[in-house]
Amino acid sequence: MTYPHVIRLAGPWQCARLNDDRSETPVGRIALPADWSAIVGADFTGTLRFTRRFHVPTGLEPHERVWLVCDGADARGVVELNGRPLGEIAGYALAAEFDVTELLAETNLLSVDVELPRGAAEELRPGRIGRAGGLIGAVRLEICSPQHVADLVAFVESRRNDAPLLRVRGRIAGQPTDCPLQIIVSQETTDHRVEDLHVGQQFSAAVPLNLTAWTPQSPNLSEIAVELAPSPAAKAPCHAEWLCSLPTAACAVTPAAAQFLLPAVESPDFYDDLDRRGIPVVQRLPSAWAERLAPRLAHHPSIGAFAFSPDDALRLPRDPAAATFLARPWLPLSDVTHLPPLPL
Repeated sequence: MTYPHVIRLAGPWQCARLNDDRSETPVGRIALPADWSAIVGADFTGTLRFTRRFHVPTGLEPHERVWLVCDGADARGVVELNGRPLGEIAGYALAAEFDVTELLAETNLLSVDVELPRGAAEELRPGRIGRAGGLIGAVRLEICSPQHVADLVAFVESRRNDAPLLRVRGRIAGQPTDCPLQIIVSQETTDHRVEDLHVGQQFSAAVPLNLTAWTPQSPNLSEIAVELAPSPAAKAPCHAEWLCSLPTAACAVTPAAAQFLLPAVESPDFYDDLDRRGIPVVQRLPSAWAERLAPRLAHHPSIGAFAFSPDDALRLPRDPAAATFLARPWLPLSDVTHLPPLPL
């Protein structure tokens, strides 16, 4: 099995409105991810409880771990599995993940309470004011090996007279092991290895790659693989396996060529579609989410720049006006207000 093995919990989900006394009023069923406009209307505020039953994945090996991943809830959510609280989903674009291996039964009940308070401020759901709330992020199970990669960041730096550099960094996570591990970054027949890694350790690599330039007229993408595996020096059997494929490219357009402004963070599939169609955009990011979301979006060549509002500038990790971050300029929002929002 290639890890992570993904099982999507798309639907149907049962939905009920939570009343002030915490009693439930059923309102229908829905396939996710989606906002809740189809069942309670686009203007609904309050809390909906989303529930779904699922069976334990078959054929689990003793070394495998099962994670529950929720990509986001608008405006926020609370997650329970079989009546046991797991934790919170802090925002519509802030993923939450939970190791549920020890909590699984033959049949399981997953519950997510999603709250959109009346009059919710822009700070709570930046860019989504006027849009319906709901469990808008994908929900899935991920079967993983005992060790995996967390906080993966990959982005391309274009260099004037040399091949583009793919910068990759992340952290080895999971259960401690005496087995030395390695990260392999590959493109077709070329690979670069970072060896002698252990759980808890950060890694970083700068890999020169043969990437064609990405433009709106020729939105070429190359498939990059980032793999976790036992190091050749490993002397004992080791189950560490993890693979992530990232379509990326060297962006050959300037922020001035951007066609649209994205005021809200959208789904991963949304950005994949922009990459394939050759639509350059400027992505607005709120400062409170910038450190988490900018790295997650950095491999998409369609994002030519990030934008911030004046109130956000002082809270960013560095002065965006003085330097690039993740190989992209950070622009004051006032510089890109002439751009129309991308029709959704």
